[in-house]
Amino acid sequence: KWIEIFNVNKIFYGSQVEVFFLSLVSEELKEGEKLLIEYVNDEETYSFLFKGYPVYISRLGFILLKLGFTWFKDFYVPEGFWEGSPKIIAEKAINGRRKKEHILDIRNEVSKFLEKESNSKDELILRAIERAEDEGIEYVYIGNVPGHRFENTYCPNCNALLIERYGWKVLRMKMKGDRCWKCGYEVYGVFED
Repeated sequence: KWIEIFNVNKIFYGSQVEVFFLSLVSEELKEGEKLLIEYVNDEETYSFLFKGYPVYISRLGFILLKLGFTWFKDFYVPEGFWEGSPKIIAEKAINGRRKKEHILDIRNEVSKFLEKESNSKDELILRAIERAEDEGIEYVYIGNVPGHRFENTYCPNCNALLIERYGWKVLRMKMKGDRCWKCGYEVYGVFED
């Protein structure tokens, strides 16, 4: 099953109605089902996606991520508007394993993107990092930017340093398998000694 939302008025975006409505839609969709939503009138999301930023760090994409969607596509077929305006396709994972895989993929893509943009003064990037922290995203990491606070990985539960990095080099890794060495919190990722 899928639900498509189109011809959205500009005043919808960023309103309390938006979050309420999208929450209701999310509750209706089950594992493996999709939401298609046009974003052309959402100026911030449009700016993010026009610049090629990952869907889930856009304003609208991030809302959908928080609502349980874990696979995303920025979709547009410019052939006479047969497919309508640009839209985000968001899908809920078919099971817990795929959800974990999707989240790891998201983390890796965002990390690579932020690494590439690490010296950027782009207000949208800074807003995305701030939004991620404010919303409790557990691992905001821009990667391989020596001396930057987002270069290391910290436990989201107790804030213990888990992976200390400098540039491309991992200086220290304090983990017990896939768990924090201090509090035992499960940490998503692939870890090798």
